[in-house]
Amino acid sequence: MFQAAFASSVARPKERIFFTKMDHVLKLLPKEFQGKSHFKDPFLYKIFDRLVVPFLINPLVHIFRLVTLIREVPGTDQVEVQKGIFRKIVWIEGYFQGQNFFDPEKVRQWTVNEQFQRRASKALRDLVPPGRVSVALHWRLGDYKNFTVFGEKNPSLPVGYFQEAIQRIQKSIKNPFFIFFSDEPEQVATQLNLNSADYAVSYQPPEIDVLTMSLCDHLILSNSTLAWWGGYWGKGAGKLIFAPRNWLGWKNGVTYPPAIEPGFATLIEPHNIRGHR
Repeated sequence: MFQAAFASSVARPKERIFFTKMDHVLKLLPKEFQGKSHFKDPFLYKIFDRLVVPFLINPLVHIFRLVTLIREVPGTDQVEVQKGIFRKIVWIEGYFQGQNFFDPEKVRQWTVNEQFQRRASKALRDLVPPGRVSVALHWRLGDYKNFTVFGEKNPSLPVGYFQEAIQRIQKSIKNPFFIFFSDEPEQVATQLNLNSADYAVSYQPPEIDVLTMSLCDHLILSNSTLAWWGGYWGKGAGKLIFAPRNWLGWKNGVTYPPAIEPGFATLIEPHNIRGHR
């Protein structure tokens, strides 16, 4: 989603954006990005990524400079532009994860898939009992166990981070009801050990989950881009939104990606919390 936000921010009016393996963006924003997501098939994408990009596109962009290159400077929140011979053709490289990389006005004008909005609203109504205040809690586990950031394995957040955020929620609002969004919801339920009457689990696909999160009254975010966008779309006056300081780099105390920390959230430092493992 960050890449789509950046592309839409730098694109000229009526300029066509060519996506690879970003079908989720087109599903969420069908009116904003016309066409189809190219090479969403895993096999075709591997061919494109491992053969077409390194042996055709990279030489055209980096050696012959036939097209304009806009790229994220690695390890920074900066962007650099390299003009090409055919300036109207632009190749974009990077993840662009952070508010610095996109125009908030452009994103504010996005029209989200109306059917998905209705599904998310219904999902929230079905999950939250009457009289309870909805609190989204996103915890990404799963594939993070195989990630390494600054030499540290597994950037999944410690249970203590979520316990601290839950305590702050419970002190601030009455009758909170937590909705778990996770790739391993059973493990989340076990580790947090909340009363079964105080939580439910969302089993919707990611494009519905992100909208359901945004509709909750308050949010506890994990260091995931899905959670980031749930918080961004859900931000508003009076909402409590908590996020981990330093994001993926919390074990080293260094923010990574550099621009990722959400300015709309209250940051909690995971490495200073009891329960850090």
